[in-house]
Amino acid sequence: MTMAENIEGRPPILGLGEVVLWVRDLEMSSAFYSEVLDFHIQDVGDGKTAVINVGHPEFADFGQNLILFQHPDPAQDWPVPQEQHGTPRTASSPLHHLAFAIHIAEYNGHINWLAHKGIETETGTHKVAGERSIYFNDPDGNLIELVAEDLSLLEDAG
Repeated sequence: MTMAENIEGRPPILGLGEVVLWVRDLEMSSAFYSEVLDFHIQDVGDGKTAVINVGHPEFADFGQNLILFQHPDPAQDWPVPQEQHGTPRTASSPLHHLAFAIHIAEYNGHINWLAHKGIETETGTHKVAGERSIYFNDPDGNLIELVAEDLSLLEDAG
């Protein structure tokens, strides 16, 4: 099966939306990705989060992001984001979650497909970013997000 082919009934995935990592030193990690790999830092929010575009800056509008979360207590083990979107996690890891981009027109199709496969999901919105998400776990407990750009949320947020 090629990338262009699709499993019958499953809506398409557009690509990798983001990878989110816990880091022990946000400033040092941001500098590493910016200075060593020449990634464009889009946003260094409230000192707890950095959004870094790993694609070419010309295509920085949506997706292809590495998001760094400052570890709440760097002396401790990695947090287990079990309270995050109600998805239970059993192992600690620097990986917070993995997101794949989907088209907003296929949003409900993805929910239906996952339900058909017996996978429990939770949904959420990110009004500041203009995104609508579907959350679920892979077999190893990793949090997976399917994220669609929904600019109508930006209008609602204003």
